[in-house]
Amino acid sequence: MIGPGFLSPALVPRLRHQAVGATQRLLGETIVLPDAEWQSPSLLPGWTKAHVATHLAWHALGLAAVADRIYQGQPQPAWSVSDQTVDIEAGSQRDALDLQVDLDTTAGRLSRVLEAFEPEHWTATLTTPLGPLPAIALSMARLNEVVLHHVDLACGLTMAEIDLEVAQWLLSWNALRLQPRFVSFRLRLLSDEGFDETLGSGPRLVEVRGSTTGLLGWLTGRLDGSAVLGADSVQLGPAV
Repeated sequence: MIGPGFLSPALVPRLRHQAVGATQRLLGETIVLPDAEWQSPSLLPGWTKAHVATHLAWHALGLAAVADRIYQGQPQPAWSVSDQTVDIEAGSQRDALDLQVDLDTTAGRLSRVLEAFEPEHWTATLTTPLGPLPAIALSMARLNEVVLHHVDLACGLTMAEIDLEVAQWLLSWNALRLQPRFVSFRLRLLSDEGFDETLGSGPRLVEVRGSTTGLLGWLTGRLDGSAVLGADSVQLGPAV
């Protein structure tokens, strides 16, 4: 069963570098989208690209609030790991300029807080439904949202183009956060690049194999079972 051990403090410099780069690429590719494009469907069922942008912006604000409390040494509220409840529908009705400004300013706010972190901040313990996690999980969660939703926006990045290092981290992160879904069987994920983790519990073991990006896309609901081998009998639920 995968645990949070991959969230090592030694990962912080590389993780921050990748998160900043992913954010810059996202902003660089969304800035040219006109109003009509923002109101077109994203790759997430039922969501326009404006819904995705609104979610991304408010996700950054939620993480920044948690990070602020860590930086100020305040007691930590429970962190849901996934998302806060926000009015995505209302936010999605904004025009291209407002959406882009929101994406940019909220990403900047989160980045400034995390850049101010000292080593002891990164190892602060967060209380989550997955158990205690180090604060580095905030940066991993943000990288996950930026990369996967960049794919959902269909404006430049595809699953196959995700950097291998990033894809390996995100596969570990999503395996960790999706473990609660697997209670009747165990799911073993085996990648061509050496990832090998088992999720869940139960007497039956299902092995699913593929490339790291293929497994990541399938596990998060962005690729169907044809992207991997052995997934025919697995029902994953909605995209995450």
